[in-house]
Amino acid sequence: MFGCASSSWQLILASGKVAVDETVAPVLDPGRGRTKQGYFWAVARDDRPWGGTDPPAIAYSYAPGRGAVHGLKLLDQYRGIVQCDGYAAYKAIAAAAPGEAITLAFCWAHRHICAASSLTSPRAATPRSRARLSNALPNSMRSRRRSVG
Repeated sequence: MFGCASSSWQLILASGKVAVDETVAPVLDPGRGRTKQGYFWAVARDDRPWGGTDPPAIAYSYAPGRGAVHGLKLLDQYRGIVQCDGYAAYKAIAAAAPGEAITLAFCWAHRHICAASSLTSPRAATPRSRARLSNALPNSMRSRRRSVG
C-alpha cells in the first residue's frame, strides 16, 4: 500500500477497537472470459456512539479468498478488540496473534441469525422446543438489560 491508503490503514489500526468483515466481489478472470470469486475485506472504526472523539474511518482491501491467512495480513500489527461475525477465520486470526493481542467481540446480529438457523436442526423437531430456541436470545437480552440498567 502507498500514500493515502497506507495512512488510512495506520490510522484505523491505531484504534483500540475495529470492526472487520469480508464480502464477495466478482473479479475478472483474464483469459477465461468470465469472472471468479474474490473478497473485499473492510476494516472500520467508529467510536462516536460511545463518546469517542476520533473521526470514523474505513479501509478496504482485496484478497482472493476469505481464509484466515488474508485476515492475518490485514491485522498483522493490530492490538485491540476486533468486532466480527462468528466466522471461524476470525478465531484463527486471534489465536495466531502474539500473546493475547486480539480480543474478539462477536456481533449480536449474527448471533441471532445463528440462533434462528438452529431452529431447523433435528433438536428443534417439536414446536415447543422451537419456541424455546427462538425466545432464548431475546429473553437473555431482556434479562441482561434489567441487570445492567
